[in-house]
Amino acid sequence: MAGIQGFTATSARGLTPSVSRCLPHTSAPRHLADTIQPTPQRPLAAPHAAPTSTYPRTGIFAPGTSHHGRPANPRALREHRGINLRRPTDGSLYHWEFERGADKLEAAVDGPLIVTEPEVAVRAAPDGVGIAYLLDFRLREHLAAGRLLQLMPEWTPALRGFYLYYPSRRQLPGPLRVFVDFLREQARSSARASTG
Repeated sequence: MAGIQGFTATSARGLTPSVSRCLPHTSAPRHLADTIQPTPQRPLAAPHAAPTSTYPRTGIFAPGTSHHGRPANPRALREHRGINLRRPTDGSLYHWEFERGADKLEAAVDGPLIVTEPEVAVRAAPDGVGIAYLLDFRLREHLAAGRLLQLMPEWTPALRGFYLYYPSRRQLPGPLRVFVDFLREQARSSARASTG
């Protein structure tokens, strides 16, 4: 799947990042892809993966005034309306992932809305369209104002962080080198701050 305008990181037989996003048209060189989890196979010839953060969390969030009650566990989501996210790489719907200790589950949800951009779910969830499964940094404002509530925090999987994939080259383009170095320093600073 290639973007007509802009940049699309695609999955080609598992060789590139599995999470993709179309970005607006830009004249900037396109040498970078991002994903929230490392890919199991080596993408491209000899890539580098730079973690950009180490503590993002995923959660499910419901309107504070939900008429459907709160699901007690991931299996109870069958009784609730969810906001689905369509994967841009293959068109499939993203299954929500849950983890509590050694228990790992995936849940497919039904609902009135399927989105291709998480920002649409961010706007729809507080309006009561359904439960959303998103990275919590997208929802801080809504959580603080009480428009959304986090559900089942004990089932929230911790993510290792965001990863950047870029071609292995001795001479990276200058702007890309500066950007990668900046993100690596941010990851180190975040790790130092969280440990002490």
